[in-house]
Amino acid sequence: MSDNPKRHHYIPQAFLRNFTMDDKHIWVCDKVKKSPIFSTNVINVGLESNLYTYLTKKKKEGSLESTLFSKIDGMAKNTVDKLKKMKQFQIKKKQILLYI
Repeated sequence: MSDNPKRHHYIPQAFLRNFTMDDKHIWVCDKVKKSPIFSTNVINVGLESNLYTYLTKKKKEGSLESTLFSKIDGMAKNTVDKLKKMKQFQIKKKQILLYI
């Protein structure tokens, strides 16, 4: 059994929390299932099972979710948090954001 996460988010939870009222729940609508709008925890939104799972040459399971994307998500969250606190920011910082 692997210690790698199986639920891989393609929309970072930290990003989704910016659209919540209580830092946990978000209103969603599943367009594929044509479900009505409902509230759910951000851990249940924007994810797919084993989306970033891979096998190494030694047949060991790995996950980009834990090795790469969690680091990128953390850096992006810090940047967004800083931007939320600032009223204006320099053009150079805007250019850096274009790469996130």
